[in-house]
Amino acid sequence: MTNLNSKINFYKDTIENIFKGINFYKKNNILNNNEYYNCIENLENILKNINNISEENIINDMQNINNSLSTVIKNYGVYDFDYLLKIC
Repeated sequence: MTNLNSKINFYKDTIENIFKGINFYKKNNILNNNEYYNCIENLENILKNINNISEENIINDMQNINNSLSTVIKNYGVYDFDYLLKIC
């Protein structure tokens, strides 16, 4: 269970880093309002998925979360490049 908890914490840290990145990109007019709000909506959905991981489908749920984070990073970026390397 500790490995699962550390992975969940890593995913949450990744979401925080993406959020930091999109705020930076928005402030510097790299992202427009529509992209910004779409990204936030995607991050909220991923957080819901993290909070609703089922014990029966832990592996599938974790893989889906990883895939979703990868897609968000590819579409909107991330502040710290290390998260890109670890997720993708």
